Amino acid sequence: MAEYSKEKIGVQLERVATMPFRRLYYTCGTDMGRLRDYVVNPCPRLMCCLSGEVHLCLHVNNGACQELFLQPGEAVYGVAMNQIAEQWDREQELFAAIMCADMTRLLYIKHDGVSPPPLPAPNPTLFFHVKGSINAVGKAIIAALDHIALTATPEQQFPGGPRLADALVENLKLDFFASKSEEPHLENTHRQFLWNEIYGFVADNFASPYLNREMLAKHFQVHVVHISRLFRQELGMNFMDYVNMRRFELARHMLLDFSLSIKEISDGCGFHYPSYFIRAFRKKYHLSPGEYREQLLQARRNTPKTKED
Repeated sequence: MAEYSKEKIGVQLERVATMPFRRLYYTCGTDMGRLRDYVVNPCPRLMCCLSGEVHLCLHVNNGACQELFLQPGEAVYGVAMNQIAEQWDREQELFAAIMCADMTRLLYIKHDGVSPPPLPAPNPTLFFHVKGSINAVGKAIIAALDHIALTATPEQQFPGGPRLADALVENLKLDFFASKSEEPHLENTHRQFLWNEIYGFVADNFASPYLNREMLAKHFQVHVVHISRLFRQELGMNFMDYVNMRRFELARHMLLDFSLSIKEISDGCGFHYPSYFIRAFRKKYHLSPGEYREQLLQARRNTPKTKED
């Protein structure tokens, strides 16, 4: 069973910080078709090997889908909507930082390479949630890593990338050590653990069309009413309002990629039907997704070009 522990995650975060990255791979995973059966990870993430060997399948530097075997000191950075499939057939220690809009999810997984995969999402050995978005410097580093990832090719290594990943880890440490380890408004340890498990699961899976209260209740073996109560008490909104808020944030991000169709964006954000996505988007933003994208395109045309451009 996963353990929610700031102290123990802090030990693993310090291990990452004292092991400078010597190689960094990148993946975008925006081609939904080629990895249709893989899980789509809505938020940017940094995954690194602490010991053993981490076996992954992904589009390495946006080339062909291939197997990658991370060694200690190597890591993968994936932009939002990345598709990284862990294989769990090697003994390993894996650390991951998932930068969500309203928290950073820190995971540590120790796996023997023989036991069943630590599913779902995956089920980590240790985890901790740093509430709130990453600090301003961290956001700038993520923007730089996104730019590199979006322009990476199999031949390009971008020697400055590992140093950016090192800097990102240092900024994660700043937010981590400033965060509170206790949440006194939660009534007991069991409830605190349950909420953090559910909250992290939704953060990892909000773009899945199969995510709903009933699925959560069955997975965590609680009543659907209890799911609703937790979201109202902790976030001040009901479950579906929160999920849709996260889906619309992702949709606005994906609309920046003009190569994606509205249907691909609807599918990628977890909506069953493009027609529903369009109606719901218009209700929230008073523009259809196509009109919103046209505004973005017009703004881009009107932006003065610099000499470097």
